[in-house]
Amino acid sequence: MDSFHAKMDQYSFSYFNQEDIKLTKRLGSGAIGEVHDAEIYIFDNNEPLECIVKKMTSGNYNYKDEIYDDIINEITVGHKFMGSSNHLIDYYGYCLFEENKEVVIYLIMEKLKDGLDLYDYLQQEKFWKEMSKKEYDTTKSNFSNHDQDDRYWEYILPYKEKCKLTREMCYALHEIHARKITHCDLKPNNMVCYTDINNKKNIKLIDFGSSIEMKDKSRVKGECELATPGYMPTEMYEGIIDYKSDVYSLVVSIIDVWCGSIWGPSEKYTVCRKDVLNGWRRVKDQHHKFGSVLRPYLNSDIDNRPPLDYLIQKIETLLS
Repeated sequence: MDSFHAKMDQYSFSYFNQEDIKLTKRLGSGAIGEVHDAEIYIFDNNEPLECIVKKMTSGNYNYKDEIYDDIINEITVGHKFMGSSNHLIDYYGYCLFEENKEVVIYLIMEKLKDGLDLYDYLQQEKFWKEMSKKEYDTTKSNFSNHDQDDRYWEYILPYKEKCKLTREMCYALHEIHARKITHCDLKPNNMVCYTDINNKKNIKLIDFGSSIEMKDKSRVKGECELATPGYMPTEMYEGIIDYKSDVYSLVVSIIDVWCGSIWGPSEKYTVCRKDVLNGWRRVKDQHHKFGSVLRPYLNSDIDNRPPLDYLIQKIETLLS
């Protein structure tokens, strides 16, 4: 534990006492913990600072000490852009205590105005118009779906907003790559959509637990934590990480934005691959030039995928 505190101090992570932090609302949960809205009481006038807390508990790991390694892996990347990034989430500090004989660690991050992870943002009711079966059967929209309860929906996120989100997603990935880091688990759940100081929708990336510092390499091979099925290109199954691996995941995420929902129930690679290509066809049929730009980035052969800079250039030309 002492070495963990020393590492956090080395990375300039402030320590907060448990009594100074109030969790106000649980936003979601995953395999290793929960995410909460929270407040920190650290000022003399007792005005709280709103924040987001990622709460992790050692009981969710196979071995107690794994919780320390997991956090160090994430903040090894995170500390590099604290207070200096437009598209990467900022960290305030951490809290550590024991509860019911388990270690609990809070990783404390900035709270963004109207912030929702991009997946939740896209699933908001205002972007989905309920249809009758007859309307569904006769619609000319490529972005209609039906759910398990046999209800029919048309995805109506405005075209201009799709364009803005696409640009910001590209810029966010460009920024992390410019810092010689690959994210390695890029997907809408690891992007926060929020309202910036100019009252415009923007994107910040979160969750750098799988990220890799590339240093002077463009590709690395070895043991790597697998990303999310569907968003993960073939080479990652073989332990290969490249900047273009992230770009593949980015383009799948862009297809999510344009279609609203592309996934079936299976996480098998072959099935997910069909879901991705079916989603891409829906985009291409509605927006031919834009879809044609995206297709090379879905190539299974990493060496046949163009670089991110080229994608940004093409998208700026088409969507301006």
